[in-house]
Amino acid sequence: MQNALDNLAINGRFLTRRPTGVDRTAYELTCALADVSAQNGVPPPKIVVPTDAQTIIPLPDEMPVEAFGKVQHWGGAFWEQSSLAALSKNQMLLNFCNTGPMLRRHQAVMIHDAQVWSAPESYSASFRNWYRLLLPTLARRADVVFTVSDYSRKMLEHFGIVPRGKAHVIPNGADHILRVQPDTTVLTRHGLTSRGYFLAIASNHKHKNIDLLEAIQTDRPIVLAGGAQRADKGNLVSIGRVSEGELRALYASAQALLFPSFIEGFGLPPLEAMALGTPVISSTGGALPDTCGHAAMFANPSDANEWTTCVQRLNGSSQLWDELSAMGTEHAASYTWAGSADLIRHHLSEVSGISR
Repeated sequence: MQNALDNLAINGRFLTRRPTGVDRTAYELTCALADVSAQNGVPPPKIVVPTDAQTIIPLPDEMPVEAFGKVQHWGGAFWEQSSLAALSKNQMLLNFCNTGPMLRRHQAVMIHDAQVWSAPESYSASFRNWYRLLLPTLARRADVVFTVSDYSRKMLEHFGIVPRGKAHVIPNGADHILRVQPDTTVLTRHGLTSRGYFLAIASNHKHKNIDLLEAIQTDRPIVLAGGAQRADKGNLVSIGRVSEGELRALYASAQALLFPSFIEGFGLPPLEAMALGTPVISSTGGALPDTCGHAAMFANPSDANEWTTCVQRLNGSSQLWDELSAMGTEHAASYTWAGSADLIRHHLSEVSGISR
């Protein structure tokens, strides 16, 4: 019997650049789809990459990678619109990272959020203009559209990016963080002790609301990990880019993760922290209340006093810490990449007219 993953090609552009959040999703779903294929006794989907691009993110050996077309000096976006668009029309092309060949029809695309519309100040004019042209065209022509949360689905429909009823929700998983080997040298290097600091994830995007962290009153440092290192200010200590192993160690030893975004299409770091038993204090913005469920403390992203109150409550109650740790671990366990990959297989089966 034909399988929905037969003759499936995955846009592998994400393998050729420094990983971002959407690239994490692409990598984990690609690996999970390969596992689903193995369970059904069919070959894994192939990943298509440019012939002249260096692959930065390694894949398991059993996953076939096909080099197709050249980036040359034009970059990955040009490759998607030229070489990748010419991929055999007999193959279903699956794009996990918002972008894909605009004029191709036989494809599926995952559009993670509508933040070019809802938080335009976080992006350059050229980026905004390109996405505002590309995303609605992709969504209209694709056989199926995926997104990562019900909030993102509603926003994509609200801004007219995706036709109503066309987008299917495929949540991110959190179980990948459990496979990462912790590198605790980062704690020693920066003089950090268990539960002696709060953790936050750095970003230059304005909607990530990092400036709010400077106004939180706490007797413990707030460690800002990731991105370009910035000057320390008040309780805020920036340590710059960290490896996956270092990030796991930072999550696991933190008093809590602080996640103050004004808006998020999903919000993966809170689930990663929860999976490791670390409490989360989250913004009420965007998809975060749904992603975190009842397993986090919440504060208004515009009110530093609310954040200070949450921090002080957590610091003053070991019982509250233990409760949030246990609830978070249980909540995060319901988000798996295998479950999300199976949802993708189901929806691809529907558009292909194939029995599951």
